[in-house]
Amino acid sequence: MRGRAAALGEIVPIDDSRRVSMLIGVLFGLAGMGSAAAAVALPALGQDFGIGVGATAWTISLYALMFAVTTALYGRFSDLVGIRTPLLVGIGLMTGGALLAALAPTYGVLLFARLVQGAGAAAVPTLGVAILTGRYDGAVRGLALGRLAGTAAAVTSLGPLLGGLTEAAFGWRAVMAIPMLGALVIPFVWRALTTEGSGARLDVLGAILVALTAAGLVLLIQSPSTGLVIALVGLLLLGLGMAGLASVIATAVARTLKGDLTAFDSLPVKEGLWKHDKGINSKIIWCGISGMEKKASRTASRITIALLLL
Repeated sequence: MRGRAAALGEIVPIDDSRRVSMLIGVLFGLAGMGSAAAAVALPALGQDFGIGVGATAWTISLYALMFAVTTALYGRFSDLVGIRTPLLVGIGLMTGGALLAALAPTYGVLLFARLVQGAGAAAVPTLGVAILTGRYDGAVRGLALGRLAGTAAAVTSLGPLLGGLTEAAFGWRAVMAIPMLGALVIPFVWRALTTEGSGARLDVLGAILVALTAAGLVLLIQSPSTGLVIALVGLLLLGLGMAGLASVIATAVARTLKGDLTAFDSLPVKEGLWKHDKGINSKIIWCGISGMEKKASRTASRITIALLLL
């Protein structure tokens, strides 16, 4: 490709989509191993700390909880400041949490480490896709996303096997340290990490609603192994999140019916659309579609409003 370009007197960069997409897929898989591989080590972990297997399930539950709560936040931060900084923060938290979990002297420290690890690993899904969608177009983008999905699935599926082999050879602490390998991937994808953002403000309300709703869902899902009290807490958080979301939607709809579209000002709108679209709903629909096309992610409250009005 470079040789043909040189013959024409032009310089065309080599397509690096295969390398970047597969490396991001490895990151996906390592983030998934935070639960897939760790689950195999629960019996040994419980024996070491003198707790039952049911109690050890919290190491998975807390990881999944923070993963769910913070995923959308990383997407929004990447809109504001670019991909590089949020991804570095996420990988740093994932690596630091994994190291702390591997060295945890008590079960309480281990649970805290798992919270930190889950909060960091949440950066990978949102920002990994954002890297590829922002860097490539057309058929190359489709192929890159396909390679990402395939690599991520392959690495994640090896989690129980790798976790079992590692636990048998080195103990459960080594299993907790496996996600630290993600830090080794960053230098190889450094050039693909953008630093450009919109400079807009963080949607605090949307972040809170996402956190409450996601936390409630995760706690409900985990409640069969954690008990009735956790199920009730999950229902409470889910109810608060959904009530807040319903309030935002109702307010936006009421203002929209009055001709006030400022509730959707944070979503980009293409110039000239206002002159051609007669229906107010079509304007809102375009806001949602345009926002999802231009940005890797949006806070859940704003996206949900747009989609519900389709």
